[in-house]
Amino acid sequence: MSNSTYSRRTVLGGACALIAAASLPGIAFAQAGKPISDQPIRIMVPFSAGGTVDLAARVMAAALQKNLGQSVIVENKPGAGGNIAAVYTAHASPDTPTLMVTSVNYFVNPIIFKDAGYDIQKDFVPIAQLTTMPYVFIVPANSKFNTLNDLAAYAKANPGKLSWGFGGIGSPGHFFGIEFEQAAKVKTNPIAYRGGPDVLTAVVSGQVDMVVMSADTSLPMLRDGKLKAIATTGAQRNEALPNVPTATEEMPAYSPLTGYALMVAPKTMPQAMLVRLHDEVTKVLNTQAYHDYLKRAGASVQSTATLQESQAFFDAEGTRWQSIAKASGLKVE
Repeated sequence: MSNSTYSRRTVLGGACALIAAASLPGIAFAQAGKPISDQPIRIMVPFSAGGTVDLAARVMAAALQKNLGQSVIVENKPGAGGNIAAVYTAHASPDTPTLMVTSVNYFVNPIIFKDAGYDIQKDFVPIAQLTTMPYVFIVPANSKFNTLNDLAAYAKANPGKLSWGFGGIGSPGHFFGIEFEQAAKVKTNPIAYRGGPDVLTAVVSGQVDMVVMSADTSLPMLRDGKLKAIATTGAQRNEALPNVPTATEEMPAYSPLTGYALMVAPKTMPQAMLVRLHDEVTKVLNTQAYHDYLKRAGASVQSTATLQESQAFFDAEGTRWQSIAKASGLKVE
């Protein structure tokens, strides 16, 4: 990947309808059990409301609230590529159960930021992977581009003119776009937005030529023909978009990467609470209703039986994504 330096500038794409908790898919959960704490559980989300990670957090919050019989609050703290929410969560009081649902930013920010403000090994404990999220290369419905190779050809003929958007510096969409630049050997014009809703607004309104965003956020407009999907990430085609080729099918040099929604807790959280939270989250992940919900959203999940297995998964993925971040040369000033 070519070396790139990006500023902290965030571009706002306009208003987008937010996904309220009341509109979430109905999922049957267990009867209310013993609360984990006498304090509300707080779940921090480092992106704006309405995006993929936010939705994953809200689905899980609704499940935990019903299962535990205690209040679970989702709080959006976007900014600084996810670092604001991460630092806040890392320093949360042990007396108040505070979690964070985030994405691969969690792994790569300590690499790409001069000072992310946190250390994933010293400050956090992984709880669970909530989803595996394929991403989609999307263009406006009336775009002249129909394939990744169309985009590549234009970018080669017009260096720096092809504009594309993504939801936050260091996000999966950002790295998937960088991977496109590398595979196609082109120079483009990347633009960072605050999150999925703003990215969606940008491509619908024609502010950018292309965006890279998660499947679930974009599926409604793709199915309605208001947007056009030209490729997906991952090793296999997305079940929700079976006629759309993978990026690797078109460009063999493209890595079959995918994204995640990940739940972590501060290292200071008592061990008994960590174990209980992992167990309660895993119960939800293993329900057929949750798997059916993810399938409709073009996503999937593989739960871990213990906290130790979660740690092993996070360690492996962290090493992988941090290697990608280092190879990209991406630095945020």
